[in-house]
Amino acid sequence: MSVEDYEAVAARVEQQWGFLVPWCQILQPRVHHHYDSSTELYEWEVSEIELRVVMPRRRGIHDEHEKDEATFCRQFRAVREAMALLIAVHHVDYLAYSHLMMEYCGVSVGDYGDELDDAPIASEFVFCFSVRFIDVT
Repeated sequence: MSVEDYEAVAARVEQQWGFLVPWCQILQPRVHHHYDSSTELYEWEVSEIELRVVMPRRRGIHDEHEKDEATFCRQFRAVREAMALLIAVHHVDYLAYSHLMMEYCGVSVGDYGDELDDAPIASEFVFCFSVRFIDVT
């Protein structure tokens, strides 16, 4: 895609889908992309970029303070809503989905001309939960 084409797509996406930016910002620190580079060196087709989402926890990632139940539920619901909205965009307008994921969710597909430049960004998310069992006996 040329620079002019990209700018036209970006302008259209901002106009039509810009209202989703707050949901993208909810996902931005939680989405990590993964590309399986263990495949053959010379491939004609690049597989999808897999997205992994770190779900909210009752206990913060960087601190040991427990969140109250209402805060945890609100954060968990916001992440689910953000994923659902972006998946819906994927089904309607892949270019918009791709732009939102790259510009606002931090997903990188490499520079123009790189092998990942043509790799589609998956709309199926892999959830990452941190489960800690507490012995109450």
